[in-house]
Amino acid sequence: MDTMDKFNYEDLETLICPLPEDIVKRKYGGDFEGAVRLCDQAIAAKETSEYMKRRLRLEKRILERLPAEYPYTFEEIEGRVREILPDVTREELRRWQDEGQLDWIYVKGQERFAGRVVSNLMNNAELAKRSALLLGKADEKGNAPLSAGAVNCEKSRQKMMKDGVDSHHFRIRETMTISDRAFHPGKIKVYLPVPAQCAQLSDIKIEAASPVPYHLSDPAAPQRTICFEEDMKENHPFFVEFSFTSTGYYHDFWSEKDGGTMSLMYRNRPKEDDPVPEDLEEHYPHIRFTAFLRQLCAQLSEGCRTPMEKAKSFYNYLTTQAHYSYVSPYFLIEDQAEYYTMNRHGDCGLYSLAMINLCRIAGIPARWQSGNSICGDFGGCHDWCQIYLEPYGWIGCDPSYGGDSTETKRRFYFGNLDPLRMPSNRAFQQPFDPPMEYLRADPYDNQSGEAEYEDGSLSGCDFDTGKKILENTTL
Repeated sequence: MDTMDKFNYEDLETLICPLPEDIVKRKYGGDFEGAVRLCDQAIAAKETSEYMKRRLRLEKRILERLPAEYPYTFEEIEGRVREILPDVTREELRRWQDEGQLDWIYVKGQERFAGRVVSNLMNNAELAKRSALLLGKADEKGNAPLSAGAVNCEKSRQKMMKDGVDSHHFRIRETMTISDRAFHPGKIKVYLPVPAQCAQLSDIKIEAASPVPYHLSDPAAPQRTICFEEDMKENHPFFVEFSFTSTGYYHDFWSEKDGGTMSLMYRNRPKEDDPVPEDLEEHYPHIRFTAFLRQLCAQLSEGCRTPMEKAKSFYNYLTTQAHYSYVSPYFLIEDQAEYYTMNRHGDCGLYSLAMINLCRIAGIPARWQSGNSICGDFGGCHDWCQIYLEPYGWIGCDPSYGGDSTETKRRFYFGNLDPLRMPSNRAFQQPFDPPMEYLRADPYDNQSGEAEYEDGSLSGCDFDTGKKILENTTL
């Protein structure tokens, strides 16, 4: 449980402030206890500014969470990788480490690797094919078999490109259960994400929820939730069931240089509101127009005459010059867009933040969307974005789905979104309604849920969440 002082969302902006040198040395040498000690000393010192004290309190939370994200030695990772790549060599593993495919840090001066290393390697198509061949799981063409979710997504894309539209009606059940280890009797608030008002969704209904009463935030809330408040005596699950219709409209933005002529169906699709000033502004710490990102934007914009050409150039770069990689929880990364563009790897949220940053620097309105992908029989966390281009208005953009893929699929996700998704967040780094009192497990996004007692918030390992697709009907 996180028992730091009550949380102010504005404190997140202090993460752009550099840390004192001695704290940085201990942090990157893996002496997290020593770094926390120096943070405490600086916070207690009269000469430390209030701004820096706010920064250091957040840094303590980061330092406390980091070691648990990197539990494995090199030898343990070698054993785990051999389960999927029996012929792997140590030289290959060290090369992948140098290339950024094996996420690691120092903990007490020793290398420690992230638990997601194996999953990251399987995001590489060549390694996935090699693993399938070695383990006898390859299809008739020698490739790793596609998941049911990937097959469903491909069917939806094909239908959109053929018919101009694809629409699905969903009914979903979300649950949260506090772990027995973290549970204690007391007043608790539990938040679960629910569908948000946006152009892709219609017929949104809350079908059932327990316990009652509950608070349902406004349909247009930046991060929409259902909130249960209860004086819990005994541990029990929380759940909500909801239904909605999700629709995707197709337009080929690559047929002509300016984006082509809109079909009547695409022209008449439901529209979003026009941009607001915030869609062009910085929002520290992760929407930040750093010198590196400004230079990259200028480089990619060279020779582009229109916003459309610039946006395509940004998308082309993000989807061809980097690869998908699971990363640490977002709270542990100081600047997600720069992390992605400098290291040229990251997950769906980092792809999207990089696109948002580059577009805003170029004067193109851009904003966040996130929630869940619903390609199989359960909902998976997913992030994407929207950009504003005349005469189309807001168009969807999913650079992580467009990366590491066929050219047809890559082009599809510039301007189009399949309907196999549930947006619940319309903005990044926004408080809930009602707000949480303490620091969230993920203060930036919400795809699974959050919970807090009166004396502190729960971390992601303190509760279990689940999503079950009860209905998926093609309309």
